[in-house]
Amino acid sequence: MSADSVRLLLATSLALAAVLHTPFSVLLVGVMLFELAGVFFSPAESALLPLVVPAEDIVAAKGVHQSSAATAGLAGKLLGGPLLMLLGAPQLFLVNAASFVVSLVSLWSVKVKQPTVPRDPLIRFRYEGAMGFRTIWKSPGSSRLMWSGILVNFGVSSLTIVLTTWVKVRNHGTVMLLSLASGAFLIGSIIGGVGSKWSPDAFL
Repeated sequence: MSADSVRLLLATSLALAAVLHTPFSVLLVGVMLFELAGVFFSPAESALLPLVVPAEDIVAAKGVHQSSAATAGLAGKLLGGPLLMLLGAPQLFLVNAASFVVSLVSLWSVKVKQPTVPRDPLIRFRYEGAMGFRTIWKSPGSSRLMWSGILVNFGVSSLTIVLTTWVKVRNHGTVMLLSLASGAFLIGSIIGGVGSKWSPDAFL
């Protein structure tokens, strides 16, 4: 919820910055801070899932979660270009800000029973970190997934930079083409998530 609150504030600030035509460097810093807040949101979201889903349904729930997130991302990338042309950047930032209001309201309604952990923040941080590393160490499958995820994300980041540059240079900054090309990367995530839902044993 804290991460969503920060992203709500930053998205609103970016909308104002776009209206005022602030320098590109200011927008760049704002986007970097926005993405940084998301880095804190994702692990917390993943840690919350086992607390609200029965143990036997975690793999299937994770598949549904991955597929739905990828589908939302795909819709956003495909619609981002046309909406940018129709509405403009400030309005899109405001729509993004509104999405975090919806997220905050939905998270507020989620009630979970917190696991027993030390109350001291530093001890709790060490405890949860140790538990995480122990789980990865004891599970070869988790270890392979972790390293695969690191490698895939490095590759995807590089491809995103190259793709944006290619569209800008070779196609004179065609927003529609960038939306379509970016959306293509998420199709694999959707198919993979659906596959894990119907065949979870293949990933264990």
